[in-house]
Amino acid sequence: MKRFRSRSLLIALLVGLLANSAFAQGIDSAAEVLPESTAAYIEFTKPADVIDQILEHPVSKFVQEQDQFKQVLASPQFAAAFVGKAVLEQQIGEPLLDSVRTNLGDGLYLAFDAQTEGAVILFKSKDEAKLKRLAGSILNLISNQATQEGNEVPFEKETYRNAKAAEFDDFLVARYKSWFLISNKSALAKKIVDNMHDGSSRSLAKQEWFQSANRKRRSTDAWGAIDLATLRESEQAAELFSGKTNNPGVELVFGGVLDGLKHAPLAVATVELDQDLQFSISMPFNADWANESREFFFGKNLKGRGPAQLEPKQAIASLTSYRDIAGWWLSKEDLFEENVIAQLAQADSQLSNIFSGMDFGQDVLGALEPGVQIVVTENKFDEEYVPDIRLPAFALIGKLKDPEKIRRKLKIAFQSVIGFANINLGMEGQPQLDLDSETLGDTKVSSASYVYDDDTEKGLLLFNFAPTMAFQGDHVIISSSRELAVELAKLAKQTIGNCQSNTILQIDGKQLHQILKDNRESLIAQNMLEKGHDRKAAKNEIETLLTLASLLHESELDFRVEPDEMKLEFTIRTAE
Repeated sequence: MKRFRSRSLLIALLVGLLANSAFAQGIDSAAEVLPESTAAYIEFTKPADVIDQILEHPVSKFVQEQDQFKQVLASPQFAAAFVGKAVLEQQIGEPLLDSVRTNLGDGLYLAFDAQTEGAVILFKSKDEAKLKRLAGSILNLISNQATQEGNEVPFEKETYRNAKAAEFDDFLVARYKSWFLISNKSALAKKIVDNMHDGSSRSLAKQEWFQSANRKRRSTDAWGAIDLATLRESEQAAELFSGKTNNPGVELVFGGVLDGLKHAPLAVATVELDQDLQFSISMPFNADWANESREFFFGKNLKGRGPAQLEPKQAIASLTSYRDIAGWWLSKEDLFEENVIAQLAQADSQLSNIFSGMDFGQDVLGALEPGVQIVVTENKFDEEYVPDIRLPAFALIGKLKDPEKIRRKLKIAFQSVIGFANINLGMEGQPQLDLDSETLGDTKVSSASYVYDDDTEKGLLLFNFAPTMAFQGDHVIISSSRELAVELAKLAKQTIGNCQSNTILQIDGKQLHQILKDNRESLIAQNMLEKGHDRKAAKNEIETLLTLASLLHESELDFRVEPDEMKLEFTIRTAE
């Protein structure tokens, strides 16, 4: 095969012919013929079933019913494609979708090879004759189309050993009995052909890391494995495997994962698709791999767990996580480079002024127990002061190590923040905030509400906010809404202990849909402004977005760190 230029992997059903081999008859999995340097592998054991699940899924049916989708299908570009599809179906003697189901029926595989930096798609047909007929028909169709347009045939047939392939500028394709491959690297394709022809004692299937990953697999729609050790050695995406980031936000959220990527030999992923989409990825982990400065992420001996979840009514989203924010802040010298350390030190000084001279890291953040929850809920408005853009209410919940010692200082700091806000609001001619303190049972609440005049402009964005700080037992709640703060304080009385995960993110699709619905007019106006649509086109686009949002029932991300494993599970549930 001649060497070709690698620019992008184009997925197309084109064909060349490869010679027969006795070994090819016994190939059950692509792992048996992929080279030992394969670093990433994905397997769909029943791709035809996945196709049917996607086509029958409510989201897919909804998309097919939309006018915009129908307009795209009616465009001149798709009209030519439909003509080609009709010609192809006449040649193969069956609907194209039925042919695809048959030809993908015994497995679909994707892989990346670290040595050649090549990608490959392989699939195995249930019917070799149908695969040969389909591939030959597609090749003839492309050749005839090029000839009719006065162009050269865009591929060349090349010979390697006793094999033939069709080679394009960007990729090549080949068929071997009931196997078919597409690759962007001829060297990788040669290795696979060699292994199909002769067999291999050093294929991917024989590698220790792959066998270890294979022992962890279970029956799912798709399964994959990544050789992290090989990727680290190849120095591809070196920053990802360095175990370090210079971004404080990324460090706070993902820092511990970087320790896993730096040391873990492999990662295993699974996908299940029915009415719900379930994705999981895991990698081995060891307490010795955890950087001491990242105890803020893991907790001692990897035992960090998020706090017990507070579940307010009409919640849109909730994020619960074990994070020792004080530990993260105070470890900045060990985690970041000098320029970032300097920026954080400057922020520390400015924040300390707001907190009446208390050291922000030691005294303020240090007063909090590890663990935080952020909740987002539907907001409530005064009938007379409804904003044009209705934002949800949100709150941050933490626990205090010594409530009696720190409450008053935090309350004073809250008052200082409101004071600074009033200075800015006054300079801008905006309504100012009036502070109020109250005791509701054993809950102490400090809240600020805007003072409106008769000539206050309608629909202001600030109508969304009533900044509030509430104390209940050892809980401290900072909220954009007094009502939400009081509700969370009541819930805090009833919760003890921790959850079982390091981090949990939950989203309620029904409540999210309601927020979007409440802001329909604002979204339409924004669409018209940003995209130049007339009102009808903008309205159609927003209505499509709202209908799609209505199909989401809920989603959840669950991240856990155990003594021997780091695992993330993500689930999307669609409306019933």
